[in-house]
Amino acid sequence: MTHTASDSRAAPAAAAALFFTAGILLGARAVTGSAGAALLAFCSLTFLCLAARRKDPSPASAAAFALFWASLGFLEARLRLERPAERARREYSGLPSGRDRADRVEGVLTDFWSGSPPRVSGRMRAERIWASGGWKPFPADVFVFLSGEVFVDRIADRGDRVAAVGHLSPLGLSASERDIAMPWPEYRLSIKSARLVERRSRTLMSWLALPNRWLHARLPPAGSLGPGFDRDVRGPLSALLLGRTSELDRGMVARFRRGGLYHMLVIAGLHVALACGLTMLALRTFRIRGKARDSIFLAVLLL
Repeated sequence: MTHTASDSRAAPAAAAALFFTAGILLGARAVTGSAGAALLAFCSLTFLCLAARRKDPSPASAAAFALFWASLGFLEARLRLERPAERARREYSGLPSGRDRADRVEGVLTDFWSGSPPRVSGRMRAERIWASGGWKPFPADVFVFLSGEVFVDRIADRGDRVAAVGHLSPLGLSASERDIAMPWPEYRLSIKSARLVERRSRTLMSWLALPNRWLHARLPPAGSLGPGFDRDVRGPLSALLLGRTSELDRGMVARFRRGGLYHMLVIAGLHVALACGLTMLALRTFRIRGKARDSIFLAVLLL
């Protein structure tokens, strides 16, 4: 199928990724069209198979190639983004009204906690919500805001599956014009105490995050050495070495963004390339080759 591209020297995988991404962008904002996209993908695939047998890299084959991958991207977005988002909207709309409502949400923490008591925030990939006397599917992104003096990271942290009780509400508009509005709803869960957060189990992400947690615990606690240390030392170290960008000072982030240098404060492609290069240099120095080298390299890259 790949040699139906317009040039045998082309990179069909790159073109496929481009059209697939375009299809995802369209499907994430569409409300209908799944059946049509499936039919278009089938017809395009059939045409590509016939063209492959004839070895005919015609413009029509290139068009069918583009339509096939764009249709697959459209279907992927409808199944993985739009349908879960619609389910979350439906479940939220069925909750009782009132600001004193207590909601029980279960899901996996997808980010490390940021801030320090009494104001801590995090993020959860919600899976279900307790409603109408039972658990209901609730696939949604939830921003967690927690109050109280208890250190919640001692209870649960990134990768842990938790059940939390608080007040669930739509997140609302972003405070920054630079942020892109997502085509799916996002929610805010306000929790009054860390005691209302219960860890249910660990996931693979929990174990992969253990080295990060250990290194972060070695840093001086937030506020122990003054706001200047947190702003100029602790925050940048947490962002550059551990990927905890939420601990950066907001004023510093705003200044670097205005200057177009924000990428210097976060783990970007340059940092990953440097880490990979240093790891490979160390492996060659110790003459580690073969599968052992590949395993160590992938483990370092993941961590």
